[in-house]
Amino acid sequence: MLDKLYHENILSVKYNSNVNIPGFTNTKVSDQFVKIIMDIYDNKEPKQKDLHNLNRDEKALFDKLMFQSKLHKKYNVDTIDDTSKELKN
Repeated sequence: MLDKLYHENILSVKYNSNVNIPGFTNTKVSDQFVKIIMDIYDNKEPKQKDLHNLNRDEKALFDKLMFQSKLHKKYNVDTIDDTSKELKN
């Protein structure tokens, strides 16, 4: 739901049939997160520095979204290493 994301900063992930995807609840996200998703929508590769600026919850949400959408195969980006280092600390 790009309109909701762009205008309200709420990530709402649904199937084409407008049914919620299990595991994704409507979540308020930062402007940085919105920018990253909009870049991906415009077929631009997200910048690593932008990904590193996300908080831990948004990094986890981003990784989950990338794997669910199978975009991790197209873009070589993830924040799993950052998240695991942060959790260890």
